[in-house]
Amino acid sequence: MKKTLMSWYLAIAGIVIGIDIATKMLARHYWTQEMPITSFLSLVCIKNHGISFSFLSTYNQLLYNILTVFIGCLIVVFTYHIYRRLMIGKGTLASVLIAVGGLSNLYDRIFFGYVTDFVKLHYGGWEFYIFNFADVAITCGSLLFLYQIIRETYDDDQDLFPWWTW
Repeated sequence: MKKTLMSWYLAIAGIVIGIDIATKMLARHYWTQEMPITSFLSLVCIKNHGISFSFLSTYNQLLYNILTVFIGCLIVVFTYHIYRRLMIGKGTLASVLIAVGGLSNLYDRIFFGYVTDFVKLHYGGWEFYIFNFADVAITCGSLLFLYQIIRETYDDDQDLFPWWTW
């Protein structure tokens, strides 16, 4: 069972990384100008030199390098931890999605000097941050991980959401 599960996780990882790299390549080549898709969704390529939500975005090369090494170390340690848990049959899809998203963004940081973001959500004058497919994988993995934690906190006899009385 472990090998089958590992194969599925590797396939999912390959698909996520493949989609992320392909969409970022499209963004860098074709979406240099904002391209509206709907009234709330546009595609536009930006270079994110920071971390989530462009936090710590800087053009200071030393700070950027320190940030990249720090993020790289965290991702490598997290990925190694996930690998060890997968080998004993305790890995989860949530962990795989988080690690793969992080690795894909780290690839951008190392080879391009920035992370390519291109999906822009907006409505009227309000704008959400611009993100990429790896960010979606990280977010889905985090939400799935949170759900697993909540679910494990309660026994089968307890109601998972006691305020939800339908």
